[in-house]
Amino acid sequence: MQEEITLCEQINDSEVEKTIIFCDVESITQSEFEAVGGQKDIKPQYKFVVWSFEYSNQTEIEYNGQRLTVYRTYKRKNEEKTELYAEKRVADVE
Repeated sequence: MQEEITLCEQINDSEVEKTIIFCDVESITQSEFEAVGGQKDIKPQYKFVVWSFEYSNQTEIEYNGQRLTVYRTYKRKNEEKTELYAEKRVADVE
């Protein structure tokens, strides 16, 4: 299902460029959670599947009122889509 997210890019100390796009939102798999979840203060939340041409290496995403950090990306082979793996730091969750 297509949902709206906001890609955020820090331009300078006081300016953030925001780009609203539509993408597929998927759950994090158990293997992804186990691989990354053991790292200090990382809590994997979502996998966003976006059109590659819409993604320009932004490091933060706003989704459902949450500010998430992109910790990993994966360009799908033979497709024009990129998977963005986003996390919320444990310190931000508690």
